[in-house]
Order: sequence, then structure tokens, then C-alpha cells
Amino acid sequence: MRTHSVSSSPVILAGRVVLLGIAAGAVVLGFVVSRTADDRPAVVAVLYVCPMHQKITSSAPGDCPICRMALEPATAHSDGDQPAHIAAAGSAPAALTLPESAKLRRFEAFAPVSRFETSLEMRAPAWAESGAIGVALLHRDEAELLKPDEEALFYPSTRPKDGSPPGIKVHATNEPPVGWDRATVLVRFHVDSGARLSPDQTGSIKFATRIRKGLVVRASAVLESPEGPYVLVVAADRRTLTKRPIVIGTVLYGYAALVSGLRENESVAVTRTFFLDAERRLRGGGL
Repeated sequence: MRTHSVSSSPVILAGRVVLLGIAAGAVVLGFVVSRTADDRPAVVAVLYVCPMHQKITSSAPGDCPICRMALEPATAHSDGDQPAHIAAAGSAPAALTLPESAKLRRFEAFAPVSRFETSLEMRAPAWAESGAIGVALLHRDEAELLKPDEEALFYPSTRPKDGSPPGIKVHATNEPPVGWDRATVLVRFHVDSGARLSPDQTGSIKFATRIRKGLVVRASAVLESPEGPYVLVVAADRRTLTKRPIVIGTVLYGYAALVSGLRENESVAVTRTFFLDAERRLRGGGL
């Protein structure tokens, strides 16, 4: 009578194969879980950085205290990496170098940043916050010209029916302007004693006309992007053009008031700027 060895039993062998499979699966699962945990991205904190002054950072939105440009979101990793706001702007190079044969030779192809006297009417949209306080939306360059407690007239969108003058005498408050976007700010005003505004009523405000003598740039030089306006600064060799973010105010007579981003006598491209910028972007494959 033959006896079968226990170790050679088909049932036992099959059981061992199943156990080995379970053990191998556990090892693989542990490895995958471990790799998944290790490959998690570092904790990311949102910072806001001035595009012109990289040392200015903030944990909340706001304006740069130096140039008053709006701070832009930047990514900073928890392991101490530097803000990546430059890389986030796209892979296109900031500068474009033209071949010698294509350098900007004609004077009308570029123009210097200069000072220009501009007559500003100083009329802006406005609305009433309450019966005594209103808000006006002005360009930054206009707000810089206002005097403390300056007198103005608020014109409601609906004219009075009692025959009284349409304008309501108001005065600018001493509160600092509040940034609305890169180009405009909110300026609050209050009515004289005895006068009242209708809350939520819209209209316009008119301050005294004045002459602005600030820096301007040709409007044809300004290019737009989701991050804000910019220009192509022309180097002394007339071949190197560098992208430069700027902040502009009012645009009148073909000139844009320059709030920040450029210095007097710097040259910028003013003709065929779209094609020059397209070439810059195409060379880098990005924006």
C-alpha cells in the first residue's frame, strides 16, 4: 500500500501558491502606497509678489509700496524655494534680439518715454454708498492730482424734479485711495451739511480741470495681456527688445499716462509691436 507524502499533496501545493501570491501582493501594495506618499507634491503656500520689485512679497493681495503695482500671485514651496512668478508667466523669453539687418533704424519705429502736458477734465463715474458718502472711480494718475478736501460736483443719473441745480456739492475725503485694479482707484467723497445722496444712486463726479505734467508713453506701444499691460523696451543697440510690465492711467491724444514701470528717456517700440511680440513669443513657444 502506497502512502503519499504530505508535502507533495496537490491541495497543499495549491494552498502554498495562494499564500505566496497574497504575500507578494501585500509587498507590491506597500511599495505603491509608499511611493505614492513620497511623490506627493510639497505643501504650497500662495504668495503675492511685485512684478517690478521681487523683494516685495505678501501673503495677501495688495499693492507694491514702492511702485503701487498690484501684487501678483506667486508659488512658494514649503521647502524654501524662491517664488516662481517668473516661470509662471510662460516659457517665452523676456527679450528678443533682432538680426543686424532687421534692427530698428527709423526713428518712428521707437520713441522715448517723455513728459507731456495733458489737460484732464477730471470727470469720473461715481455712486452713493449712503446718504452722506459717495465713491468715485478715477485713474491712478488723476487721483494723484487731487487735493485734500477738494470740492467737486456729483451729478446723479436722475435729474431733480424740483428745479434745483443738477449738481450736488461734495468734497473728497482725506482717506487714501483704495486700489480697484492696476489702473484705477476708488476715491470717497462726502456731501456738505444739509445735502443728502440717495443710497446706491449712480452718476458722475466732476473735479476742477487741471494740467498733468507726468510721464507718458505712446499708446501704440502698449500691449495687453491677462497679467496687465506691457511694452517692448528698445536697448541702445536697436536690436534687443525686452518685455516690461507697466501701469498706465488715462489714455488721451494717443498717449497713455505712465504710473510706473518705465523711466524718462527709455525707448520703447511703437510700430509693429504686435508682430515683434509675436516673434518673441514664438521663439519661446509660450506667452
